[in-house]
Amino acid sequence: MRKPDAALAFYALSILLLPVSLLGYVIWVGKLLAVKPSGVSTSAQAPLSARWAMHNFGVREDQAANQLLPLLPGVPWLGMRLAFWPTLFAHRVTGFVPKTFRYPFEGEIPPQAEASARVAFFDGAVDRALPGTDQLVILGAGFDTRPYRLPRDTSVNSFEVDAPKTQAVKREILDKAGIDLRKVAFVPADFEKDDWLAKLVDAGFDLGRPALFLWERRHDVPRPGSDRGHAAQDRELRQRQFARIRLLHNRDP
Repeated sequence: MRKPDAALAFYALSILLLPVSLLGYVIWVGKLLAVKPSGVSTSAQAPLSARWAMHNFGVREDQAANQLLPLLPGVPWLGMRLAFWPTLFAHRVTGFVPKTFRYPFEGEIPPQAEASARVAFFDGAVDRALPGTDQLVILGAGFDTRPYRLPRDTSVNSFEVDAPKTQAVKREILDKAGIDLRKVAFVPADFEKDDWLAKLVDAGFDLGRPALFLWERRHDVPRPGSDRGHAAQDRELRQRQFARIRLLHNRDP
């Protein structure tokens, strides 16, 4: 099917099946309102949804994301399936992938495609830098699944640093999914109160060896009603911490 015809057929099927998607979202939102809050922010969950969609569109393999999303607190299996099924069905019939979920992402980035574009950007950083290192540190890891996409025989030790509540939920669903955690260390830390670098070292991070640090969290957009100086303070905090890393790494033995 030619691309224009595939796109037309895809969107026609999606519109035809829209009531099914709406029913799924109603069930999903109803479950979110009905259950006790888990303490995990929706901003930590949203990137996982994007990676789940890309996996199911067949553009980016991520079996861990595929397993974890249905296990998240507040995600009803039936609601999730109904919400996503029409789009996936339209894709399987037509072969068309909407721009929001294309990988690697190219071109201008509309707001609805930001999550997918970020996945491609950080994947590229990992692909370029990781071959020369044996430590991967993900700050504000949320439900990032990159450590679980590495080869089983990898020599890379991964460290996930994040809020204790988020990590507790993630470890629980990783255990339910039966995902191998032997090469991953979890470092619970409040970035505004704790010395996360000291905790990272305590968890086995070696300051004398090369490491790749990822920080995918969005910091520079102030929340409504929040202190607009917070973003600048946060940048300053990160600069100080990474200056400490460089200093400790370069010190004389």
